[in-house]
Amino acid sequence: MKLTFEVPNDVAADVEAQAAARGQSVDAYLASVVQERVAAEKSAQPEKPWMRFAGMFKDYPEDTRRINEAIEEEFERIHPEDWR
Repeated sequence: MKLTFEVPNDVAADVEAQAAARGQSVDAYLASVVQERVAAEKSAQPEKPWMRFAGMFKDYPEDTRRINEAIEEEFERIHPEDWR
């Protein structure tokens, strides 16, 4: 697949220098960098899909407290149909 994108001039110069230092073309170097990044992000994803939501409410402590209280309150209730 062929992709076209723009990078800032200073980054482009670094890319060219890194590729030359490794004896690679810029295309080959960028392909390897992208492959490494994609592989790293894939391996960093949690096994359980719902885990990606862990910590989402850390910036909302009041909402988190209310949600936790509602959960606790519900678990404290005994529903008559549960005893049948």
